[in-house]
Amino acid sequence: MDLYGKWNLNFFYQTHLKHYSPKQKISTKSLLNRAVEAMNHELDPSKQSSTSQTLLDSESSSSSHVPGLKSSSGKRTKKLISLENDINALVQCKHVANQISAQTIRELSGIYNFHVPDQNFKNSILKNFIFLVSTGPLTPQATVQLNLTKIPIVFVTVKLLRFPVEEDEVYDFRKWRGGELTGVYYNKVVGDLVDGFDMKLVLNVILKGCSK
Repeated sequence: MDLYGKWNLNFFYQTHLKHYSPKQKISTKSLLNRAVEAMNHELDPSKQSSTSQTLLDSESSSSSHVPGLKSSSGKRTKKLISLENDINALVQCKHVANQISAQTIRELSGIYNFHVPDQNFKNSILKNFIFLVSTGPLTPQATVQLNLTKIPIVFVTVKLLRFPVEEDEVYDFRKWRGGELTGVYYNKVVGDLVDGFDMKLVLNVILKGCSK
């Protein structure tokens, strides 16, 4: 594992609030169903739009606007997760001459199992995403393997870093070129977890900015 840090999904949640429609259906597996930020938004009248207020008014007093947080008895049944502080990002970097193979994707499962040992506890899967960052694309077989994998994997492609022309500037990273984001692909496990975040919309904007 090359990097370990946090992934602030609250950024995407704020985009979700701007584009939210009462007709929008969100997967029951989505992190929005357990988000502290989503619960706080619904409890703070100053942050509620007329749309969300209408939705709240239509809910019974024994249920939350955020699906899955309360049972019919009104008791909370699932532990809340902070989109800003609780989501872990495990990053593996690969510099390849050609393409990422299916074997590399299979190896990610072993890496994930080592760093996230308590996977029987469902919150472990919800809070730990693995990112594979590469200079090359996936082979067709690797794409199939990624889609079949039961852990949340995000595949990211970037341009190869280029050293500065002047030899004495090699150690000054500000003089390097490359590293721009060129593509993002994630499997269904991730798709279900980030459903409703408008992530594809935001990523498309970022990708267009990187391509200029």
